[in-house]
Amino acid sequence: MNKKELVFLTPDEMGEVIENFMRVNHAEALEGKAGLTVCFEGEAGVGKTSVPAQVCKKNNFGFHALVLSQIEDIGDLVGFPYKSVKMVLRNSDGEIENEAWITESMASIKKSQGWEYTEEIRTQYAEPEWLGKLRGYPAGSILLVDDFTRADMRFQQALMQLIQDGKYYSWSLPVGCSIVLSCNPNDEDYIVQEQDQAMSGRYCKFGVKFKIDDWVQWAIKEKIDGRCINIFINGYEEMMYSKKKERRERYKMDVSPRDWSNFFRYCKYIPDFQNPSSLQEISRVGKAYVGDAITMFMTQLTNKMDKLPSPEELLTKTDKEVEKILLDVCGSTKSTDQKTRYRAEIASVIMMRFQYAMLDKIKTSKDLTKAIEDRVVFLMQSDSIGTENKMNMMTLFHSSNNQAFGALVLRKEFRDKVLANFKQK
Repeated sequence: MNKKELVFLTPDEMGEVIENFMRVNHAEALEGKAGLTVCFEGEAGVGKTSVPAQVCKKNNFGFHALVLSQIEDIGDLVGFPYKSVKMVLRNSDGEIENEAWITESMASIKKSQGWEYTEEIRTQYAEPEWLGKLRGYPAGSILLVDDFTRADMRFQQALMQLIQDGKYYSWSLPVGCSIVLSCNPNDEDYIVQEQDQAMSGRYCKFGVKFKIDDWVQWAIKEKIDGRCINIFINGYEEMMYSKKKERRERYKMDVSPRDWSNFFRYCKYIPDFQNPSSLQEISRVGKAYVGDAITMFMTQLTNKMDKLPSPEELLTKTDKEVEKILLDVCGSTKSTDQKTRYRAEIASVIMMRFQYAMLDKIKTSKDLTKAIEDRVVFLMQSDSIGTENKMNMMTLFHSSNNQAFGALVLRKEFRDKVLANFKQK
């Protein structure tokens, strides 16, 4: 049998794929067909659950997540069964003038009203509680079935029918509803059920890999401690990925981004990372969260990565103050002095945080547009920010869906200043 290739996507690309499947399924629904199902497989904490929710929020889709591994009763997935009896109502001549399927609980009431039992009985399924949460969305909705390969076979078999037909016996998914599956890899790190061809042939599966840019955007929105963001940007590969080549090639992690993110949430309430008692606390709690990988975090503290300037400092301080800050921590691309040599890795960390923080700020405060424009122009002319970082920032702003930044890049006076700076280089 031909083995399918697992194509790996970043979280951002995963969002695009979901939107494309929603578009296709909307067209399929107009033809009365059940939608196509897409599955995302990846390590814990790479965004398999959060990305579908973000896509729904962005596009005003309905959304509900079912964690299949946490459901104990099959009725919570497909609804609980109930029996109905076919009853008839006769006129004065004994002819049937009406017939209906009546639930057992209501049959005695109908009988008292003159209805008669027949011998026909059928079992139906009540709508599950979650179904109503997906209705009322003209653009469509997403049912995320999370960790579906951790559930026992009863649940997976019920899911097969729902995927295939878009319905389960007596109820159907809302028109335009798409099923999105998520799971962990079937390998040495996870306890999951292997999928046979009967099941895997019902969906399209992609792999999901971690991308630091996507994590930084998420971390800024979630108000993760900025000091921790600095450290993670600079050292995430060593802090997460396996040192074994074979595992790294499969994007295997020894510590998940979720573990680190939870640890960072704790660190947010530690005022000074460099205080001796704080260092002891960080080491102790860090070992509980990420094991021996905490040594890499501690090394970053030794290098004072927690002391880098924040995006707020770069935005609000004067040009002269920012110039001095950047020269002190990043050096200069023109310097031949060892003390002020250019430190590309530091500049990359600072600029990645700055550009994504500005994207986030412009969405919530359009009054900052002019201040951000002026600061970006200044940074584009700074010798403490390498050309690669400048190009990355311009590419990000230009490709951003944010209208304010799109207009900024297209503005003639802005382009003239930036392009003039690159020509001088």
